[in-house]
Amino acid sequence: MIEQKEILLQTPLLLNSLFNVSVARTWLAPTLAIMRLYAYFAQALPVNASERTRLSHVLGLKEEDIKSIAPKAKDMADVLYSLEEKQDSRAVDVKKTMEKWGKVDIVSTTFKGDFWLIHKYDTFSHQFLLQKLLASGS
Repeated sequence: MIEQKEILLQTPLLLNSLFNVSVARTWLAPTLAIMRLYAYFAQALPVNASERTRLSHVLGLKEEDIKSIAPKAKDMADVLYSLEEKQDSRAVDVKKTMEKWGKVDIVSTTFKGDFWLIHKYDTFSHQFLLQKLLASGS
C-alpha cells in the first residue's frame, strides 16, 4: 500500500516529464495520449471509459439514468435536452454545471522555430486566445 501511494504521488511529475519530452520532440500522438492521461487521472476515470461513464461522472447522474433518459446522447447538451424535454428536475443542476463548463476550441497552431503559437476560442468567455508554448515544453 505504501509503495502504491509513493508511485501515485510521483505520477504528476512523471507525466509532466513525459509531456515535456513529447512536446520538445514535436510528437503529436504521444503528446495527445499524455494529455488524455492527465484528464483520466484528474477525473478518476479508467482509460477505456465509455462516453456515458464520462457524462455521468461530470453531470453527477448514474450511467443507468443516462441510458434511460437519453439513450443516444453523445454529449452533455444531448442529456440536458432530454432532461428538459421530460421536465426532469435534475435538468436545473445539469444546466448549472454546463454553464460553468468552459470549452476551448483550438483554431490553429503554428510552429515558429523554437515555439508554438496556438490560437484558441473560448466558448465560455467568447474570446479568442493566443498562447505561446516553447518547444522545450515550458
